[in-house]
Amino acid sequence: MLRYLWIILVLAASPANAVPANVVRQDFFVSEENGIRISVRQVMAKQAPRDAPALLLIHGARVPGIASFDLGVPGESLAADLATRGLAVYVMDVRGYGASTRPKEMQEPAAGRAALVRSNEAARDIGSVVDRIRARRRVRKVGLFGWATGGKWAGYYASLFPDKVNALIMLNSLYGGSSEHPLMGHRSDMEDPSHPVHFDPSACGSYRLNEEKSLFGVWDRSIPVESKNDWRDPAVARACAAAASHSDPTSSTRTPQSFRSPCGAMEDSLSLSLSLFSDRAPAVGCLLDHRAHAGTGLRTRFLVAATRSGTLSGASDARSQGEGRGSERGDPLCAFGTACPWPADNGERSRGFSEQRLSSNSVLMQARNRL
Repeated sequence: MLRYLWIILVLAASPANAVPANVVRQDFFVSEENGIRISVRQVMAKQAPRDAPALLLIHGARVPGIASFDLGVPGESLAADLATRGLAVYVMDVRGYGASTRPKEMQEPAAGRAALVRSNEAARDIGSVVDRIRARRRVRKVGLFGWATGGKWAGYYASLFPDKVNALIMLNSLYGGSSEHPLMGHRSDMEDPSHPVHFDPSACGSYRLNEEKSLFGVWDRSIPVESKNDWRDPAVARACAAAASHSDPTSSTRTPQSFRSPCGAMEDSLSLSLSLFSDRAPAVGCLLDHRAHAGTGLRTRFLVAATRSGTLSGASDARSQGEGRGSERGDPLCAFGTACPWPADNGERSRGFSEQRLSSNSVLMQARNRL
């Protein structure tokens, strides 16, 4: 992991024009069951070594992979920067995003429908791509780099399959620093005012439409000068907006143009945020174990690192009982991204995994088999 972090630090300190455009790109699909196809782009240097470490870049809740990591602006592609420094880089689109298969519900009106593409589905897609990369590169493990919600998804996958992951890097992922998060916390627009600490379906629906200008609100507010172009290359801003819009083949059918993104990430992020501060909130992180897995050197603590420094409201607070509203198969284990409230029938808190020895193979395998 230290090698990956060192590479990121070097990139941060390197001038943009120091990276030559000597990379080769190859696009392909990874097929899953039910006809789902996951879009992947391989980015490598022309003379990449055969043993180049593999790193998978995972986008966030709105903008898909290419628009996030491989813009067509010289010196402004993170994927290319990493590739020229010796990595075999892969950029994926989770289902519902970019060139990957979109749920059929995304062809229908979004209002009043359940949020699409929950975290367990995203983790399943990551797993499919990781397995393809492992076979393609003939390696045992792959590094994961997740931006924002992508970090949460990557952490979920790594917590279940640490034996397939050799590094986990989270950039700007949600953490539990405050219950008053203006975008995703208590009393935010995502919370149901009639049912506190629960997601408001009317805030997003099954998916949302994103106009190009919506990409710049938070970005602009983070730049502390009036002229945003003093800090941000306008060519990068234009390329990001164009790539995001063009990622959806239906964008040109709407005026103004807009691209679709599933809302499951929003519901899961709200649940993650609120579960840290309320016993009534839907639980997340049910599959966490704070102990290292023998022989892997990794800890299934990654989700904790993305949510709060050190603990998830105490290890014994992880909920583990109940089928969980939104669970596809009624699994006794609640998956990250499904609501898993305290049992209402007996008034007793579910015992945390720290009390149930989550490290046992039987429990871990139940979780892994869900993907």
